[in-house]
Amino acid sequence: MWPLAKARQAVDAMVATGLAAAGYQYVNLDDCWQLTRDSQGIIHPDPQAFPSGISALADYVHSRKLKFSLYSGT
Repeated sequence: MWPLAKARQAVDAMVATGLAAAGYQYVNLDDCWQLTRDSQGIIHPDPQAFPSGISALADYVHSRKLKFSLYSGT
């Protein structure tokens, strides 16, 4: 659960250090979240890194009144 714990720590730090209050509002997850693409090109999250799925992290970010974005390009 290392990536999930680190991501939550980063979100909490944005709030605790005043970055969120200063207007920083986006939490961007860029890499190390995906496992593979299926035959249709859909990316699937790594269940070991994010056992509750990406939506659980997005919900946590939103609960801290921040916005969540996820890189999914090719």
